[in-house]
Amino acid sequence: MNKRHFPWVFISQTLLCTSLVLLGNSCIDNKYDLNKDISMVIGIGGELGIPLGETEEKALRDLLGPDDIADLDTTDGAYGLHKKEDIIAKIERFDDVTIDEIDASTDFKITFKTLTIDPISFPENEPDITMSKEPISRPEMNITPIMGRSDLSTTLTLGSFPEGVIPEVKITLRRPDNVDFEISNIFCPTEITSISSVVLGSQAKLEWDLSDIKNKLRLSSGTITLTDFQINFPEGFVLSNPSKGKIVGDNVLSLVGEQLPCDRNIITFTLERYEKTIQNQNGSISGFTEEITYSGDLKFSISGVTTGTDAGDCNISMPLVLSCSPQVSDMHMSLSGVNVDVPQTVISNEVDITGINEEVTKINKVYFDESSKITVTSSPLNLGELALRGNNALIDFSSKLTFAPDNNTWDNGKLVITPSEIKNGFTKTVTLQSIDLSGEELSGTNNSKSIHFEPDFIVGSMKLTVSGNTTFSGLQEFNNNVKVPVKVTSAMLDVVDADVETSAFTSNLEEHSADIDIKDVSIPDKIEDLGWVQLKSPSKISLAMDVNPIPEGAGEMRFQNLNIDFPAFIELESDQKIEVHKDQGGNVLYRRLVLDGKGAIFTKNSVTRSWTNAGMKLNITKLDLTQAESYKLIEGKLSLSEVIKVSGNVVLGEGSISLTDLQGDINVDTKVSVAPMEVGIVACRVKENVTDENPHTKIDLGDLSDYLKEGSKLYLPKANFKLKASNPLGVPVDVDLVFKPYKNGRLLLMDAPSVPVSINAYQHVEDISNADTTRLMIVGKEYPENIPAPEGYTKIQFDRLSEVIEQVPDSIIIDAYPKADAPVAGSWHMVNLDRPNNDMDIKCEVGVPFALGDNINIVYCDTIDNIQDDLDDIFDKVTVSEIILNVKVTNGVPLNLKLKVIPLGPDAEEPISSSDLKVLFDDNTEGNIAAGSYDFDSQKTEPTETTVQIKIIEVNGSNALKRLDGLELKIEGGLGDQNKGTEGGVPLKTSQSIKAKVGLKVKGIQADMNEF
Repeated sequence: MNKRHFPWVFISQTLLCTSLVLLGNSCIDNKYDLNKDISMVIGIGGELGIPLGETEEKALRDLLGPDDIADLDTTDGAYGLHKKEDIIAKIERFDDVTIDEIDASTDFKITFKTLTIDPISFPENEPDITMSKEPISRPEMNITPIMGRSDLSTTLTLGSFPEGVIPEVKITLRRPDNVDFEISNIFCPTEITSISSVVLGSQAKLEWDLSDIKNKLRLSSGTITLTDFQINFPEGFVLSNPSKGKIVGDNVLSLVGEQLPCDRNIITFTLERYEKTIQNQNGSISGFTEEITYSGDLKFSISGVTTGTDAGDCNISMPLVLSCSPQVSDMHMSLSGVNVDVPQTVISNEVDITGINEEVTKINKVYFDESSKITVTSSPLNLGELALRGNNALIDFSSKLTFAPDNNTWDNGKLVITPSEIKNGFTKTVTLQSIDLSGEELSGTNNSKSIHFEPDFIVGSMKLTVSGNTTFSGLQEFNNNVKVPVKVTSAMLDVVDADVETSAFTSNLEEHSADIDIKDVSIPDKIEDLGWVQLKSPSKISLAMDVNPIPEGAGEMRFQNLNIDFPAFIELESDQKIEVHKDQGGNVLYRRLVLDGKGAIFTKNSVTRSWTNAGMKLNITKLDLTQAESYKLIEGKLSLSEVIKVSGNVVLGEGSISLTDLQGDINVDTKVSVAPMEVGIVACRVKENVTDENPHTKIDLGDLSDYLKEGSKLYLPKANFKLKASNPLGVPVDVDLVFKPYKNGRLLLMDAPSVPVSINAYQHVEDISNADTTRLMIVGKEYPENIPAPEGYTKIQFDRLSEVIEQVPDSIIIDAYPKADAPVAGSWHMVNLDRPNNDMDIKCEVGVPFALGDNINIVYCDTIDNIQDDLDDIFDKVTVSEIILNVKVTNGVPLNLKLKVIPLGPDAEEPISSSDLKVLFDDNTEGNIAAGSYDFDSQKTEPTETTVQIKIIEVNGSNALKRLDGLELKIEGGLGDQNKGTEGGVPLKTSQSIKAKVGLKVKGIQADMNEF
């Protein structure tokens, strides 16, 4: 802080002169000697004011400048840090991979196959066989609702009862009147001979109102206990679920021993059914009535608590009502002689006989082994106790089918099914011996001949009668034309022989295999699985074939075509025809080299003939190991064993031959060799730990912390880390960036927050001179949503970013933990083994725009020194006990500032003890300086003016003011209340400034006259 020096000698002389004027005008008594017993020290009244001038305007740029803090940036007039560092993830070059020369050979024999026919499949068939009959109507009956009311009244002669428990009163009532149960207007179809049970499931109700007892005897509470009372329904009724009492013998509701309150009582129970045989008489049944009676003497006793009654006669009414509205839910009944027709049904079958040799012109009959069976099944019908009677059903299989004898019942070649089996279900299995196909035509091409055959199975008609017991609900199902679930199950029939006619024919070679073995090929240790490998340059395939002489009995023979099937994992380039054979799912089964017209002619007894593919282009370009079932990668060694298959057509010229003549062997020796293969690009899965060591980078942030009080927290809503990661591998990499902020060598966060980032795989690994760059921008959760990331960058939120920076670190250690991300389903990592350097370079750019937040606490210290130079002139002549500093602060920084003054001794080095000098703030200001107010629209800070008065008082005559040579001024700052709650915080601007105007007053001055 700048200060002004004043001529203290002039000031002291001026004070002295003033004193002398005062003394000169006083009254002097000669009796006193002023040099003896009288003190010559006098006090000079009032205060001495000394203007010290004003400070220069201190802008924030004078406190925080690029010379003070490395990498400090003042873009747009606002402070921020800008720092760049590289994080290099060392990835060693992948070792070269070479697959040694491959040699494969096979010796096979050409034979002419015997006749073959594919197994014949009989399809499953479930015909629609339905019982036909007229529906049977539901019986109808009318049940009159049950309603019986009895007015059970009596007169009681009672003595007077005082208030309290009454003596037991016994009553005997007459029995209630009987109640009628009446069924009338019964209609019953003639097919139903009788009804044995009517299912009701209806609720009945007994209501007995005893409230008159309570009223007449003035009972606050009372009950009756029944000693003998029962309700008797007619024989055949089944009762259940009484709310009181119990059911005795199915049809009696007993209330013996039951206690009922002297109130309105309702007792419910269920009329389950009425079991009575009702005979049908030509469709009508006479109605009938039965009695519901009561039994027992209807004796009961009354007990309870009364409020007091008078003696005399009491007439008590106790009406009893029995009611029910029975509803018929079902009936048990008997049927007799219901006629049912089952019509004749044709079961149509479609059978395809395939796999017939191209040389076959006609098939007369095919024969089957003992396992060739046809099964006919039917599940049971839901007829309950109903019985089926009538004629048998006969299944007439096609006359072209012949069956072996068995334990089934047959009738003139037709399979017998009885009515009982129709009802209860059956399973019939028959053994097929042969099928006559002499009338069937062959169809299809020469390469695939077949016969379409449609044998019909006929299930004969049946005339049945139904009788027995059932319910109407069961009868309803029977009314719905019951389906007979006959089913012919599917069957696979193996052909063991056949009677055929053939013409002269050629023969297909049986497929023969040559093993391809790749053993112990070293794979780079960072690769844990392989997808495919692309060769640096195509590797040539060489073929050779030797055929030995043709046996006697054959005519001229030649290869019409020769097919060599390479395993699916080998991808070829050739000037010959290559066929890619796939399954229904689109997966490659094999790649066929078709050599039309390349087969030499071999005549019988000729010498060995040879053929090679010299002059033919046939190369391997790629190995797709996902198509190699035997592929193994164990401890860095690749191995597999696949096969090459050889096939073709052998054509015979004219001659007289038989099938046995063509069964002689023709020896063929085939050789396949492949030149060594050097691998270029590898589709693989790279191990997770792709690097040999984890990169470790330190970002120095300079001495920013020198201007912030210990414990302060920066508010950095727009802080960000920009990453440009250059990845030369076709491997996506997940990097866990662990941030460790340090301050003065001390780790600020013990739990080391981290943020995961993903680095994209290089998409053009064939170009070894370039790499793909992933651009990421790591921001904190406070980062304004309306500010987008720079073009080409993707924002990643790191919730703990502010924690890393807010405590004012002087450096940040970033530990990177790269791990290869697993390839997405259906893809692989890509590595070019020719690439000399696979290092991953992550360029890290730190951007920290400074802002004032709630937890900021900036501290600035300055010292006023050489005060003794100004005060010596005064202290030489006078004694001073107190000085006052008046500081008028103009604050253009949006921080609440607080001024603290520390007196310093000689040379402004050591503080003077508070026991010698006290520093006090007047007017309870406590050194507070109001914050400037930041306007976000104009982006300017409106200054405030605060005057602070500071007293420095000498304690107990310590003469400490004479040792005062300096004042340490410490200014601390926090965000003002008027500036809080603003999105993004208040930015630190270089133009924000502080200016102070300082004045000094001297009080309590005393002067020694002897010094003048």
